[in-house]
Amino acid sequence: DWTVTKPATCTEKGEETRICANNPTHKETREIAALGHDYGEWFVAIEPTEYADGLMTRVCTRCGVEETYDIPKLGHEHKLIHYPAVEPTETLEGQKEYYVCSGCGKWFEDAEGKKEITDHASVVIPALGKAEPIAYGFKIAPETEWVKGSGKDFVLTSLADFTKFVGAKADGKFLDISFFTAEEGSTKVAFKSDYLETLSAGEHVLTVVSEDGEASATVTITDPVAPDTPTENSTSPVIWIVIALVVAAVAAAAVVVVIIVKKKKK
Repeated sequence: DWTVTKPATCTEKGEETRICANNPTHKETREIAALGHDYGEWFVAIEPTEYADGLMTRVCTRCGVEETYDIPKLGHEHKLIHYPAVEPTETLEGQKEYYVCSGCGKWFEDAEGKKEITDHASVVIPALGKAEPIAYGFKIAPETEWVKGSGKDFVLTSLADFTKFVGAKADGKFLDISFFTAEEGSTKVAFKSDYLETLSAGEHVLTVVSEDGEASATVTITDPVAPDTPTENSTSPVIWIVIALVVAAVAAAAVVVVIIVKKKKK
């Protein structure tokens, strides 16, 4: 029978030999072909970012050698949030159109994420006049808290006339029209729940913008409260009820004993 005298590996040939049964000095040898790598599944070793490629890897189950290939970088065009241009008025600043990458937070002039804005003030257009803007109040007092996961829009109803409506802001930045709805009465703006879910927990200033002034409200966005979980040391309400009934029964028995004793004395 053939006997392996040199095992083959993934990259190197092996060898096997057999010996004559009648004359042990006579041997015959032949090669064993290299096994080749036995790779496992591909997995992501390095996630791609806006600026850098990622890396896919798989490993040979026999020798541990790795095989890799690059994952193309994501590019900002996949995550850019559009902030539309807003014309300035006599009292209010406007802004140039720009885009913000939701992944890295950088600002860009174009939708491809190629022209970066390094000075954020460069997107601001000064107000046309010197008149002071009106600080509008609200027709209905706004809520002060919004809970994530509620699915509810957050509504602000400015006292400004709807014919003067310009747009809406969050923390001083004009929002794209897809993030809110607006209607008459006087100016009713509903900030959509899907957009509010993207904001971090904490205080945020939401604003209804009109040609001659703004109506702003501070709202605290909170994460949903998890239901209370009984601890190991907590006592079930049922146990307290049982204890109370036992105490009441003992007290009643004691009263009966006292009455019997008094009758016997008489």
